[in-house]
Amino acid sequence: MLYKELVEVYEKISGTTKRLEKTYFVSKLIKKIPLDELSMALLLLRGELYPAWDKQEIGVASRLVLKAINVATGISVKKIEEGWGQTGDLGECAKNFISEKKQVTLFSQSLDVEKVFKDLRKLTTVTGKGAVDQKVKIISGLLSSASPDEARYIVRTVLEDLRVGVGEGTIRDAIVWSCFPPIAGIFFKCQKCGKFIPNADKCVECGESIDNKFSNEINRLDKGNKVLEVTSLKDLKDIQKYDFIVCETDVLARGCYNYLIEIVQSAYDMKNDFSEVAVIARKKGIDGLLDVEMEAGKPIKVMLYQKSKGITDAFETVGIPAAIEYKYDGFRIQIHKFKSGIKIFTRRLDDVTTQFPDIVKVVKKNVKGDSFIIDAEVVGYDKKTKTYLPFQGISQRIKRKYDIEKMCDELPVELNTF
Repeated sequence: MLYKELVEVYEKISGTTKRLEKTYFVSKLIKKIPLDELSMALLLLRGELYPAWDKQEIGVASRLVLKAINVATGISVKKIEEGWGQTGDLGECAKNFISEKKQVTLFSQSLDVEKVFKDLRKLTTVTGKGAVDQKVKIISGLLSSASPDEARYIVRTVLEDLRVGVGEGTIRDAIVWSCFPPIAGIFFKCQKCGKFIPNADKCVECGESIDNKFSNEINRLDKGNKVLEVTSLKDLKDIQKYDFIVCETDVLARGCYNYLIEIVQSAYDMKNDFSEVAVIARKKGIDGLLDVEMEAGKPIKVMLYQKSKGITDAFETVGIPAAIEYKYDGFRIQIHKFKSGIKIFTRRLDDVTTQFPDIVKVVKKNVKGDSFIIDAEVVGYDKKTKTYLPFQGISQRIKRKYDIEKMCDELPVELNTF
């Protein structure tokens, strides 16, 4: 897939504030792009090169990008700086100067998604002597082959400031829209352009008014299509074989749609990578998503407690009977044991293994197994009184980079497993 096609999606998403429209454009991308490029495209769509749990960063400074624009265009750094000062956006600045560049690149070729993705990933691995020059060469090489609009998004991606606005919920819903047959009554066919649009007053594609009454949509279905008739959620099997899903009622239609959303969300909670989930959904359908399991070494999205106004409100939320545990004033961690060793992640997926060698030591000594994940709460305590310390005290250890052994001695912790 050409990179310019992804840029067109960037432009469409940037041009609307409506989540429904954003989701529609992303779903078209997922459906269109070759399977072997899908993961790369979805990461780039959010201005990322790695899934959320992988904290590798591009780490390129704005000054280095200035130099790359200078190399790619032949325009002086001073003039580029002036342009940057006027726009406040180095990506927009790159677009403007690429359109008037003085140098013509010989043997320039159109950029594709794979080329851009792999070249940008090289930026995260280049280190040591000559690293700056190598990074400038990689970025300027892409810019030399880029159109003005492509240059804007390449620079923004490099600076990790894409400014497009695609949330996790948008990608999740787009996976459902693109990888499964439309559910009649949730999606409605535009009578002008023929596109299937989720419940909206107007067609996202052509702007035509949409008749979004459930009964009317059922009656309009083309009888020549393969239709899966659903009377309960149990009927949602092998749905990729069908063109449409038809439910007895609009309530059941909404229930089927929510069920598909929940399946995709559950897979994401365990994979923490929508790009991988999208590939599974397109390749293996519902069964593939239901087969997704936790994998030691990849942090999962943990379930967080629901807030309540009091004990009565809490029981109304969770029901009766209910299990109750003490709330520790610490912080949530996941301990992963796998082939490469032990890793500790916070609930925000930050790797804090280095900061807690004492926990690693305890797990190695006391927990047997080749591969496992432990959900736990770490609480600090006073060495003398043996009483728990407030979270503010132990929080010092989370961000610590130096004198870690000393900090372990001064602020010891207790590990409480769930």
